[in-house]
Amino acid sequence: MVLSADYCRPDENRPRVLVGSDGLTGGKALLAQAQPSMPQHSPVRRGNIRACRRFLLQVASPGRHGTIRTESPKPMPTRNMLRWISRFGQAQPEPPPLPAAPDPAPMPHEPAPSPRILLLGAEPRAVGLIELYRLVGHPDVVLADRRPERAGGDLIGHRVLNFDEIALDRLVATIVTEDPIRDYAEPIAFLRDKGLSPAQVITCAEPGRAHRTLTGLVPASDERSRQIGYRAVRQNLFHRGHYAYCMVLAAETALRMSLSKVTIVEFGVWYGAGLNNLCEIADFLQQTLGVEFRIFGFDTGAGLPEVADWRDHPELWGSGTLAMPNFEKLATQLPPNCRLIIGDCKNTLAPFLREHGSAEAPIGFVSLDVDQYHSSVSALRLFEAEATHLAPVIPVWVDDSYLNVLQTSYAGEGLAIREFNERHPLRKIEQKIIRTDDFPRLWHHCIYFAHIFDHPVRQGKAPARFDQFYHTNY
Repeated sequence: MVLSADYCRPDENRPRVLVGSDGLTGGKALLAQAQPSMPQHSPVRRGNIRACRRFLLQVASPGRHGTIRTESPKPMPTRNMLRWISRFGQAQPEPPPLPAAPDPAPMPHEPAPSPRILLLGAEPRAVGLIELYRLVGHPDVVLADRRPERAGGDLIGHRVLNFDEIALDRLVATIVTEDPIRDYAEPIAFLRDKGLSPAQVITCAEPGRAHRTLTGLVPASDERSRQIGYRAVRQNLFHRGHYAYCMVLAAETALRMSLSKVTIVEFGVWYGAGLNNLCEIADFLQQTLGVEFRIFGFDTGAGLPEVADWRDHPELWGSGTLAMPNFEKLATQLPPNCRLIIGDCKNTLAPFLREHGSAEAPIGFVSLDVDQYHSSVSALRLFEAEATHLAPVIPVWVDDSYLNVLQTSYAGEGLAIREFNERHPLRKIEQKIIRTDDFPRLWHHCIYFAHIFDHPVRQGKAPARFDQFYHTNY
């Protein structure tokens, strides 16, 4: 939308005429620099983008020293939005229209693009991957979309093709960068109908496969791979950013303790999408940061246990709900570093700690998604393990803590955490609202940290440095 304003300061006789264009991309106003003739005090001259827009709106507001007009309500293309003109004097009349240009000569037919890697989905994460892996302008990589309303334009300077314009004869992989609605069911079905095999389809829930494919095209050094590992998580480029964020912190904690392995525990597996995603993130972080992950998934297999009382949120959960569809089949699909443990965790947790507790691969991340109070009490006994079998600080994903107005620290998982803290003077679980580089998300409020104050590192008896996290350097 083009905005223009007549603005006259009290000490001036002539109004200034500001003309600009203002568009929205990714929820942020895009405003550019003004001409050098702007006064020194002007926010436009200083290059303050937000102040520039505020300056225009304020000076032309009713009751100030000017008026504001809207010309052309139709949004302009992004490439034309970044244009500001400043001049003194009255607004000049519109110039006469230019004579119509002759019809251009017909362009020769261009062959259809034949890429090796296709990013399907005109979403910001697609641009993030292109720039992070340095694929800008690469002849073997294209960005496309199956949705007609999104194809044929550009996304933050990157051309978006229609999927049907692309030749698939050389295609190695398609990375689905659309939003993960129903676990990418629609784009996966679309690609299957187009004749692509499952081996050619990768989603953003599979960062391990995606990284292996992209670095196969553009190799990365060890240092560059490490930067990719941290930046991809900070920019939230892959599905389930909360898992990726917690796992990169677990990997970093292990590295600071001169360890190469760490253990991940998920309480509440259901149909296994989260557990599979944990395995993919582990693959990605092992490739980029060099840390190995042991992953364990706990579930009853038969759904939620019997609801005991109001503390189990009977208004939200029913006994037997969220039963695993087929845990035997899921177990056969998991990679070797992941194991599924079936049974009520009040019975299976103690044997697990005896068999798998390890100071060489301490527990570094826990996902708590058991919904009910009594199940949460049982799961939190994990943090009663031997101190050296735990990391000194452990990110905890508390799924049912912030996403519903009925969830509280006086019932469900929140109550179990509060009572755990009351019982353990040297083990505390505390919420910490975090941020990633994109924009605030609900899951930023569901990250907790378990502090193991009797751990040798927290007692100053073991060497480890936590003064600055690696990822802050990138």
